[in-house]
Amino acid sequence: MLYDLRESGQIEQYADLIAFLFRDDYYNRDCEEDNLVEVILAKQRNGPIGTVKLAFHKEYGSLKSSQGLHLRFRHFPASNSRYDEIYDFKRSLSEKQVSERLLNI
Repeated sequence: MLYDLRESGQIEQYADLIAFLFRDDYYNRDCEEDNLVEVILAKQRNGPIGTVKLAFHKEYGSLKSSQGLHLRFRHFPASNSRYDEIYDFKRSLSEKQVSERLLNI
């Protein structure tokens, strides 16, 4: 997805954070996970990248964290990061922690 931004000037190069929103129910009417939004943190200069699933309330246009939320991050080493040095790990955060982190982005 970051590749799509490379042709848009220098957004991808200078941005500290790049996040995408994806709703499967918008594209697929037969989706089992209705009203879920994936916040895809594609780039975060000083933090992990990964995907966060949130509940989407169409009536209000708001996002709320769901219980039992699991984040999957890929950690890149700070110096000389290479694709073969990617480490995957899972982290479980409380609803309050997720809300605070997303609101402070």
